[in-house]
Amino acid sequence: GGFVDDGVTKVLYRLFQTDAQAAYGVTLLGGGFGRWDAAKQRIVVPGAASLQWDPSIDPGDASLVVDGTPYVWGCHAPIDFLASPCALGRLDGGELELYTKGDAWVAGADVADTSTMFESGPWISSVVAAPGAAFLHVYASGFGTTLETHSAARVVGPWSSGPTLAQCDLPSKDPHAFCAGPVVHTELMDPTRPGELVVSYGVGSTASQPTEPTEPGTLSTSIPRRS
Repeated sequence: GGFVDDGVTKVLYRLFQTDAQAAYGVTLLGGGFGRWDAAKQRIVVPGAASLQWDPSIDPGDASLVVDGTPYVWGCHAPIDFLASPCALGRLDGGELELYTKGDAWVAGADVADTSTMFESGPWISSVVAAPGAAFLHVYASGFGTTLETHSAARVVGPWSSGPTLAQCDLPSKDPHAFCAGPVVHTELMDPTRPGELVVSYGVGSTASQPTEPTEPGTLSTSIPRRS
């Protein structure tokens, strides 16, 4: 996720270290904010010595600027049936504050004290402002095949589960294929079609040898409406 803060484009990042003993071959060290270097056309990411947070809360899943304030969501342990609880943070004067169970913003709050906004699948999801629901969260559960939603009238919630947004476009010959990491591209949306979202996502497979190449997918789909 990325946003503009005081004229600087900031991008959430996570830093991993190769670890042969880890289940997926890497260990998460933490994360922070990188910046977009327009001259070099790349994201500049600080090294391990400049991490802004450890993996306990990990606010790197989604971001959104509301009324000039950047908000970030971090989905953390424990995982409950392929989804994780997600905490909310905001940038206040460059410092990250977390929304706690006492409905207060606290810098350096422990993960156990944070209020859960919603649950999400691994690593990446999207929170956007959307017609019909002031804020919309689009995510995919772990190894899922659909894009799911939550909605809320306020950033701090309460968030409610919404209808399935769409079926992912997956390889037809691979029953083990799944989608992950949906990103809503507001910059690609047609202003004359406000009832649609443009969403990209990754495609993977749990098969040892996928029968078709797994490439990222993109779809345009209608925004779910609450009855």
